[in-house]
Amino acid sequence: MMSLAWFVTYSYMNVLPARDSCQITREGERVLVIHNKEVVLNLPWEAAVEIGRALIALGRQAEQISRIEQVIQDQAILLRAGAPVQITYAGFAEAVKEAQYNTRLRRYMANSMGNIESKEEFGMPVVSYEHE
Repeated sequence: MMSLAWFVTYSYMNVLPARDSCQITREGERVLVIHNKEVVLNLPWEAAVEIGRALIALGRQAEQISRIEQVIQDQAILLRAGAPVQITYAGFAEAVKEAQYNTRLRRYMANSMGNIESKEEFGMPVVSYEHE
């Protein structure tokens, strides 16, 4: 049996009032959610696993939104360094602007790729072949 008492201790989470108790337990092949000694969810194990995956995915998305300023800065550094990695869809346009116009990034990452000068050119490089 896993207790959710740790949810109650963090006041910023506001999951449950302090006087309430919630437990998640297993009985055979079923997963039970018990709130104040009353079963509120009685799920088959497959549904519990799917709900768990959905909660993890949504929790990670919420974390990304709550830390969007840091994600934008990280994406701007990657863009400025020339790394073709996109770590976010939310705030990507702001990251491009940050990479182009942030004077601190331009100053400190002017020669971030060795002796290659930093330029304000964005887009996909094109390889062309000359045929004789």
